[in-house]
Amino acid sequence: MEPVARAAMLDANRQTAAVRSEAKAALLAADPRAKTKDSDYVFITFILDKLPHGLIGLLIAVIFAAALNSLAAELTALSTTTIIDFWRYFRPLAAADEARNVRVARWFTALWGFAGIAFALLAGFAENLIEAVNIVGSIFYGVVLGIFLVAFFFRRVGGSAVFFAAVAAQCLVIIMFLSLNIGYLWYNLIGCAACIALSVLLQTVLGPSASPDLGRAE
Repeated sequence: MEPVARAAMLDANRQTAAVRSEAKAALLAADPRAKTKDSDYVFITFILDKLPHGLIGLLIAVIFAAALNSLAAELTALSTTTIIDFWRYFRPLAAADEARNVRVARWFTALWGFAGIAFALLAGFAENLIEAVNIVGSIFYGVVLGIFLVAFFFRRVGGSAVFFAAVAAQCLVIIMFLSLNIGYLWYNLIGCAACIALSVLLQTVLGPSASPDLGRAE
């Protein structure tokens, strides 16, 4: 009975896909600029059709509030990191002028905001926006996780080794993404493992002189 039900389900899926293809073709024939991507509307369609009207507005408000809160935190973090790691590094005298740093931080916040808008416009061309975000995250998150794991569990590894290992691991992940056809979730594991292994290996090559002297008393 189960093979028969499975075959019926697959046949129904094929018929649904054929109807969707015909509908998209009809839309494009009527308007070549019409948007035919519908893979990002499943969740919204479920909310609008299946939930009570009182909960629809509340849930959409919660989604927008969570998105705005996350975006505000990300832009603030990016601006602060840019000020501390780049602005103060190239402008050492700026460290004493906090008022100026705050004004410059606002400009960096706006700059990162425009960068985020540009990325969103480019990502909009993807067939599935949620999957596109997960793919981009999988390319970069593994290396970031590897840096944190090295910092917590490999105290003898110095900053120079971690930096060059992270750059090499990130390049490896990007090359694999462009040349291989594997599940994008694997890049999290690959990037993390490569960052840790290369950090330990580079620290061994650089020698103990590049490591922080943790045993020295202050």
